[in-house]
Amino acid sequence: MHPPPSLPVSDGFPTPFPPLLPPAGLPYPYPTPGGLFGHLFTPSHPQTNPYSPGISGKLTPAASESLTGQTQSVIPVHLMLKKLVTRTVYRVATLSDTHPPCSMMGKRLLKWAEPHACSATLMTPAMQEKVKSTVMEIDEHVHTLTESFEPFAPEARPGDWLLDRYVDCLHFDKRDPTQDRCPYLDELIANAKADPLTVLAAADGTVPQSNQYQVTLAAIIYKGHRKLERTCYVSGRVTAPDAELNAIINFGRYNLQGTYKGHRKLERTRYISGRVTTPDAELNAIACTVHLAVKQANCQHIMVFTDSMGSAHKAVDPSMHSGQAFSLSVCCALQVWFEADDLCRITFVYVSSALRWDIHGKAHKYITELRVRVGHRKMDNSIDTLRSQAAHSSLDAWGSMFQDHTYRGSKFLELQWPDRRTIQPSYSNGGPWLSTFRHSITEFARICQCITGHAPIGAYYRRFKINEPHGCTCGAALQSRQHVLFRCCDRYSVHYPRFLRDIASFLKHSPTVFGFNQDPSGVG
Repeated sequence: MHPPPSLPVSDGFPTPFPPLLPPAGLPYPYPTPGGLFGHLFTPSHPQTNPYSPGISGKLTPAASESLTGQTQSVIPVHLMLKKLVTRTVYRVATLSDTHPPCSMMGKRLLKWAEPHACSATLMTPAMQEKVKSTVMEIDEHVHTLTESFEPFAPEARPGDWLLDRYVDCLHFDKRDPTQDRCPYLDELIANAKADPLTVLAAADGTVPQSNQYQVTLAAIIYKGHRKLERTCYVSGRVTAPDAELNAIINFGRYNLQGTYKGHRKLERTRYISGRVTTPDAELNAIACTVHLAVKQANCQHIMVFTDSMGSAHKAVDPSMHSGQAFSLSVCCALQVWFEADDLCRITFVYVSSALRWDIHGKAHKYITELRVRVGHRKMDNSIDTLRSQAAHSSLDAWGSMFQDHTYRGSKFLELQWPDRRTIQPSYSNGGPWLSTFRHSITEFARICQCITGHAPIGAYYRRFKINEPHGCTCGAALQSRQHVLFRCCDRYSVHYPRFLRDIASFLKHSPTVFGFNQDPSGVG
């Protein structure tokens, strides 16, 4: 057994490995920072590849410089830990009232637990300012979360879920990619309008691009052509699914909901939800819609049209998640409605917002017309919103570090998106580089060597004083990356490779460029 490595500190956060190499003698697997995505590569033996550092802990001049340009797509550990710590802080709010850690917290999180002798609750204000610990950090930041949770809600007991007890009353009409959706929806709504016991409801939530405006949700309920209500409320920061759920549950915030019975509009409501994520907004909208629809007399079937089936499933899920209060409200309302009549049922129908179809299109238009600026009053924040902010904060800090050539690497090849924005590092969906070349490991290895400037070409050999030819096969004195991409007559290149697609096309037509030559012995 090897002793655990020491944890060096970077910006106040311990890192599980040194900046460049693992401790000497540590066996693999061990996290290393190589390449655009270091976890895809295994370390080479020092004698196998003269251009790669071994596991002895010693770096040659070439290796010590080459690694600096290869870490730009592996998020710095201190930023990852900072994100995880921030997201974990808000998880404390989901603990039960008597959970042991609650006894260490301040008054806001003590709940029903008995305070520990070292609890923050028993500390004087002067002592609280001096103490630096995880407990104090949680007590300092958790107040920004205004959402409440019920870990042991009766509706969430195993076997008592709404989907367990009324599985035949809940239907989800999901999207079929092979289906022409508009004719199907037209026939569906025509049959529903002909049924006097069916109520039609449209729910939608939207999150503005600008942070200056609040999230909005809406619900429209139709009964004939008579509009009964139009109301606006402010409800804080949630995600778009939560907003959609709220629009399904009751008169939510900044969501658009619409309910119809026959051709007569019953309710038309808009709500302001503050700044939230898109899932939160959709969830809120669905919640508002359900509460409006179940109040209608002589109703046995509710059809809810939404563009977020994930939020529709979430609306009847009483377990712990962002927007749980809205889900519990939906479950309670539907349970009472189902118990009143065995013939009652509800159907969630998927409608893409891009279709601008019928009543859902009216709901979408209605909600986008309402624009409310963020005021000075404190707004509600859902847990998904705060966790999303923590992730974006880490990505923004990473992007700022990426602008420094000492971190990025002096030989790093900057590329752009088609809209002329410079590609920034990200770990979402594999990041921008890996997501483009995930179909081929060999092409991804070559693109790594090309972008970072560590390809086995003449300029690399001369830079690190490697005993290999520096010239190009076309006769040029120096085989540089610029020469290979733009001027070499032996290679295929149509124009300046600003985009990843250009590089992909170049590598496709030049299958050996930026790669190592095949070993004559068949090894490597």
